[in-house]
Amino acid sequence: MNEKVLSLLEFDKVVGIVLSHAQTAIGKELIASLKPSSCFEEVMRRLTETTAVRRWFERHGAPPIGAVRDVRGEIERARHGAVLEPWELLAIAGTLSAALDVKAELKRHGELPEPLASLSEEISDLKWLVQHIRMCIDERGNVVDDASGRLRQVRNRLRSLRETILGKLHALLVEPGIQHAIQEPIITIRGGRYCIPIKASHRHAVKGVVHDKSSSGLTLFVEPESIVELGNEFRELQLDEEREVQRILRGLTDDVVKSLPEIERVMRSIARIDMLFALAEFSRAMKCVEPEVHPDGATVLLGARHPLLGEAAVPIDVRVGGDFNALIITGPNMGGKTVTLKTIGLLTLMAQAGMHIPAKEGSRIRVFQKVFADIGEEQSIELSLSSFSSHMLNIATMLEHADNKALILIDELGAGTDPEEGAALSKAILKRLCEMGAVVVCTTHLGEVKAFAQGHPNFMNASMQFDPQTLQPTYKLVMGSPGASYALIIARRLGMPTEVIEDAERMRKSSFAEWERALKEVDRQRNELERQLAAIEMERQSLRSLIERYEDELQKLSEERERLLRQAREEALGIIKRASDEVESILREMRKQTSESVVTEKLRKRLTELKREFASEVKGAAQASYVPRVGESVFVPRIRVHGTVVETRESSGQVLIEVDGLRFWMPLGEVQAAHVKREGASEPPTAALRIRKMLSVPNELNIIGRTVEEALQIVDKFLDDAFLAGHRAVRIIHGKGKLRQAVHGLLKKHAHVESFELAPLNEGGTGATIVKLKVV
Repeated sequence: MNEKVLSLLEFDKVVGIVLSHAQTAIGKELIASLKPSSCFEEVMRRLTETTAVRRWFERHGAPPIGAVRDVRGEIERARHGAVLEPWELLAIAGTLSAALDVKAELKRHGELPEPLASLSEEISDLKWLVQHIRMCIDERGNVVDDASGRLRQVRNRLRSLRETILGKLHALLVEPGIQHAIQEPIITIRGGRYCIPIKASHRHAVKGVVHDKSSSGLTLFVEPESIVELGNEFRELQLDEEREVQRILRGLTDDVVKSLPEIERVMRSIARIDMLFALAEFSRAMKCVEPEVHPDGATVLLGARHPLLGEAAVPIDVRVGGDFNALIITGPNMGGKTVTLKTIGLLTLMAQAGMHIPAKEGSRIRVFQKVFADIGEEQSIELSLSSFSSHMLNIATMLEHADNKALILIDELGAGTDPEEGAALSKAILKRLCEMGAVVVCTTHLGEVKAFAQGHPNFMNASMQFDPQTLQPTYKLVMGSPGASYALIIARRLGMPTEVIEDAERMRKSSFAEWERALKEVDRQRNELERQLAAIEMERQSLRSLIERYEDELQKLSEERERLLRQAREEALGIIKRASDEVESILREMRKQTSESVVTEKLRKRLTELKREFASEVKGAAQASYVPRVGESVFVPRIRVHGTVVETRESSGQVLIEVDGLRFWMPLGEVQAAHVKREGASEPPTAALRIRKMLSVPNELNIIGRTVEEALQIVDKFLDDAFLAGHRAVRIIHGKGKLRQAVHGLLKKHAHVESFELAPLNEGGTGATIVKLKVV
C-alpha cells in the first residue's frame, strides 16, 4: 500500500482528524506514522485495543496526558555527554511527574483493560529522580542554595562579602576629600568588579584599578585600592559558585543518563496511550463501530459513510467479494459513484490501521495485503502522457501484481478513448483481474460493460439511484442492477436546447436505446417500491409512537407509585420520630424524680428499650437505599449538580451519572432523587467544572521545599479547587517550620475553610494540617 494510494483514498486526511484529538507532541507524531497493516492478526489486535480503550474512555474520560512534554531532545543531549541546563532538567522532571499522574488516574478506576494495563506498567516510578531535580532547582530554573553544603557555604560568603564591599564603597562616596573627583555618586559593575565613576581629569584623586571608561572618555570606572583584594576574593568565590553549580547539574544529568532506558520507555508508553485515546475519541465523535474482520470472504458495509463528508454523507450498503469478485458501479454523473468507490477503499484502509469505521454494527471488512487505486485525471506533461495513457500505466501495474489478496479500485474504466475500443479493453481487463483472484470495484458509463457484468457469474452490477421525477441523484447505492447514465435528461435539465436533445435521441443506436429504456423502467419500478416501503415505514412509525405513548403512561404510573411509597415511608418515619421524642420526654421527667419505686424502675427500663428500638427503626428507615433507574434525573449534593443515570450497580452500590457529556461514578448513598431543582445547583459549564475538579483534584498537598510566598499561592489555589471538587476535608503537608505558621495564618481567613487542626501522629502529626472545608 504505497503513499500514492493512501493519498488518493484520502487516508492522510482521516489521520489528520485523529491527530486533532491527541494531547501530546509525541502522541501526534505516532499517529502521523500510522499506516494500514496487511497482517490479519495485527489488524485484529489493533481493533481490539481501540475498542477496549473506547469503552474505558466512555466510562471515565481521557487521563490528563497533555502535561507530558516531548523531552527527547534533552534526552539525546544527555546521552551525548552534554550537561543539561536547569530548565531542561525541570522539563524532564515535569514530564516524568505528569506521566505518573496519568498512571495514577488510569489505576484510580480499578482494573484496567489491555493494552492500558500493560502500558501503565511501563511507566516506571521515577519519583526519586523528580524529587532530586526539584530539590536542587526551583521553579524559576535557579539552582537553590541547599543543593549542596559547599554551594550554601560559598553563597553565604558571597553575600557577606558583597555587603562588605558595598559598605566600603558607600563610605568612600561620601568622603569630602574626593567629592570633586566623582562623576556620579553611584556604584556600578564592570567586568564583574564593583567600581565607582571618576572624572578622567581627576584620575589620581582615587587610587585603584581602572576597569572601563565611558564612550566619551570623560568617565573612568575605578575599583578603589581599598577593595581590590576583597574584589579578587569575590571573583574567586563567583567562579567557585559556577563550578559548584556545574558539578550539581552534571550530577543530575548523570542521574538522567542512568535512567534513560526507563525514561524512554515512559515516553513510548505515553505516546501509545495518547494515540489510543485519540482513536477512541475519533470513534465516538464519528459514531464509528468496530467492524468484523476476516482474512477472506466478502467485505460488507452497512450504512457506511465517507468520514470526510460529515453530516452531508449519505449512508450506503455495499457488498463486494465472496460469491462474486467484481462490482461494477454505474449511474449518472455527479451521482456518487466515485464517493462510493473511495468509501469502500478508505474504510478498508481505516480498519486495517486499527481505526473504527463510520458504519453500522455488523459491517465486515476483508483484510487485503495489497490495495491499488486508479481514481481521477492524471496527466503527465513531463512524460507526454494523456489521461488515458496514465490510466493504462496504472492498470498495467495492477495486472502485474494482482492476486487473491488484492483489492483494486478503478474509476471510469474505459473512458478517454473510443467507446467501442474502451468497452472491449475494459471487459478484457476485468476478466483478467477476476481470473487472478483480485477483488475489483470499478465505475463506468459504458453500456457494453454493464451488459457484460449482467451476464457474468463472477460479476455484480450496482447503480447509483436517480429520481427521474425530480431529476436529482439520491446518492443511494442499489445492488444487483445496472443504472442508466441519464445523460440526455441531465443535459436537458442543465439547459441544453431541445432540438439538440431530440437529435441525440434519434442518433442513438436502437439496441442501446432499448437497453436504456429497460434500465429506466427498472428504476421506475424500484422507485415505486421504495415509495410503498416508505408508506409502510410511516405506518410502523405511527405504531411505534403509540407504543411509546403507552410506555410513557406506564412510566408515569410507576413514578406515581414510587411517590406514594416515598410519601408513606416519610409519614412512617414521622410517626416513629414523634414516638421517639415522646419516649425521650418521659425519660427526662422520670430522671427528675428523687426516688424511684420498683414500678417506676421497670417503666424506665421499658422506655429505654422502646427508645432504642425506635432509634434503630428511624436509622434503618433513613438509610433505606434509594436506587435510581436508568434515565432518571438525580441530584448530587456533594457538588450540587443535576445529572442523568446511565448505569446502576446495586451489587457494588455505585451509579454512573452523566452531566453535560461528562460521566462519573458515585456511591448510591451520595445521590438523591431530583423531582424539583435545588437552590444553588450548578449549571453547565459550572457543573462540568465541578465534575472535572472532583475527578482530578487530590485530597492532599505537599508544599515542603517551597518558599512562604510560593506555598501560600499554591495552598490558596488548592483550597479553591478542593472546594469546587466537593472535598469534605484535605491534608496539607508543610513540615514543622515557618511554613506551618504561614499556612495556618491563611487558613484562619480563607473563605472556604470551616475549621482546621494538626494531623494525627499516623498522618503527619505537627508537620501536617487537616482542613475541614465548608459544604458547597
